[in-house]
Amino acid sequence: MKNKKRHDRKGFWWQLFRSLIVSPLIVGFIGVFGLGWWWAMIPALLLNGIYWYHYNKKNQIANVSNEIKAMIISLVYYLGVFSLIMIVYRYNYVAMSEYPLIAFAFPYNLSSLIAGAFLMYDLFPWLIIGTFWSGVLGAVYYQSVAGQFPKLGKRQMTWLIGLCLISLLPLY
Repeated sequence: MKNKKRHDRKGFWWQLFRSLIVSPLIVGFIGVFGLGWWWAMIPALLLNGIYWYHYNKKNQIANVSNEIKAMIISLVYYLGVFSLIMIVYRYNYVAMSEYPLIAFAFPYNLSSLIAGAFLMYDLFPWLIIGTFWSGVLGAVYYQSVAGQFPKLGKRQMTWLIGLCLISLLPLY
């Protein structure tokens, strides 16, 4: 009983917490300057990918499916919140900065506050998508280094193509 971990570090709920809170905190606070200059997001995204890689290495995660599912939920949630806010305020950046709906993107709080203060919401969805893909790449890179890279079937390839298309949504 003494050796039993308090949290199951490999379980889905822990992965969901990491993808909804921890990863956005890393990117949201470090990548805040990326709202003005896209290239300023790169260090934050690299740090996020390194975080996921080291977490998988430390805990010897053999199956990344729970992590990827949790990251997809996080991506859909934050892009959904941002899209809803954009629709509610009819793409009016000034109105968005006056109301607290952006609080639903709490882990990106510093970035959302800066975006609201300087009316720089153009790159905010890219911050969300970059968080997702840097986390996925960090986890998958560990799998490839460890020799546990999963083979993708037709269904997984369809999901991967769908995720790539969803990632292009901010272009609209």
